[in-house]
Amino acid sequence: MLAPSRVGFGDAFALSASIAYGSYLLVIKRLRDRLDGVTATLWSAAVSAVILAAAAWLHGEKMIPTTAFGWLIVALLALLIHAMGQGLTSVAMGRAPVGLVALVILAQPPFSALFAWLVLGEAMTPLQATGGAVILAAVLLSGPPTASPSRRSLPSGTPRR
Repeated sequence: MLAPSRVGFGDAFALSASIAYGSYLLVIKRLRDRLDGVTATLWSAAVSAVILAAAAWLHGEKMIPTTAFGWLIVALLALLIHAMGQGLTSVAMGRAPVGLVALVILAQPPFSALFAWLVLGEAMTPLQATGGAVILAAVLLSGPPTASPSRRSLPSGTPRR
């Protein structure tokens, strides 16, 4: 069934995630109007760490890794996922319109599935492959949005942090 007769928890979580991520992009864009990419990423990380630590503590989760492998995972998450992924998104927000950055981010799930197939051997179903192709086609066909007013107001030759 392509259209369920009722909305379930997964749909509610997906909608909540899209609202949260869209809000995150807009907040980072506002921060980038005042701060450089590294500083904006550090502020984002600090606020997120406090909120997530409180949520984990309230849920009774273990907060400190007890093995070297656990610390390795924490370090890799910090460096590869947050510093590189979110950091580069923050830098992009200062150099491109938020609409263009959001549009390019839509290509992440199909490419993640492609890498999962190439690296881990996780095959996609025909429906998943079709969905990924539709997403990529939509991204390519939509083209870059026009520059935001804040970008147009910069005098030519003014460097963007």
